[in-house]
Amino acid sequence: MRKIIYLFISIFFSSCTLSSSTDVEMNQRPTLKLNFGYLNSSEEDMFAEEVDDVNVFIYKKHALHTKLTTSSEELAKAGFIIPLYGVEEGDYNVITVTNTPMSHYYSNTDDIQKASVGMQDDLTSVNPIYFCDTTFNVRRGEPSTQLVNVEKRFNKFNISIEADSKLLPDISVLNVKIENVPLSMTFSGKRFFNKKSFTPIFSVAKRSNKLKGTFNLFDHDYNNSGEIVIYHNDSVLSSIPLSLIDSDKDDNFYDIKIIISALHSTIKINDWDIIELDNVNIGS
Repeated sequence: MRKIIYLFISIFFSSCTLSSSTDVEMNQRPTLKLNFGYLNSSEEDMFAEEVDDVNVFIYKKHALHTKLTTSSEELAKAGFIIPLYGVEEGDYNVITVTNTPMSHYYSNTDDIQKASVGMQDDLTSVNPIYFCDTTFNVRRGEPSTQLVNVEKRFNKFNISIEADSKLLPDISVLNVKIENVPLSMTFSGKRFFNKKSFTPIFSVAKRSNKLKGTFNLFDHDYNNSGEIVIYHNDSVLSSIPLSLIDSDKDDNFYDIKIIISALHSTIKINDWDIIELDNVNIGS
């Protein structure tokens, strides 16, 4: 009888162990959750409105551990949360880059110290990139939710150029180029390089002698590089260094009005700053 009791106890504990192990495997919980957001200047979460695609690079000791790509629409269905399973304990860097469609490229993403994102040479505007570099620690048996609040890494420029029709009857002869600006950014979000030029799209406004165009630039240190150059018949009419307007942005936005006279270009920035620059005498 005693042997039968021992056998029953042994079978009972074995079955409990098997049941518990199966339950853990079938109901595995995420080791980590990433919760995404973007707070505008009014502290409103505008992630869904501002972000299209999301690229997440997770690094451990500078080496790429996991890469994830999704859309804002898919993230919205999941409550803007990405659950991660089986992330080992340790320290991690999470790099999040958004809004990088076909006009971009990534380089050296296997190593966080060398990784970068850049724009193709034939662009007419830098992508409206939102970016976040955050660190976190995963501890054994302590699943956590980490906030990933992206920030703007671009400035938007809205430019209008006008001239008296007697001075310049057809303003469409003017051409605008953005010169010596960086088109690449490291994953630290602090170093910008690959300085080149591009031509944004401008068009003549209806029933006026005005050129209008909108484009984005990386939010880099404009004191070091960049200028808006206006050409007239392939000759430089006016050159506006970005360093002159660097302190006048309004929530990463520049509204710039340029009025051309025979001798000067008058630049008005966000309706509160006025700069005059000499230009060539286009009336001659």
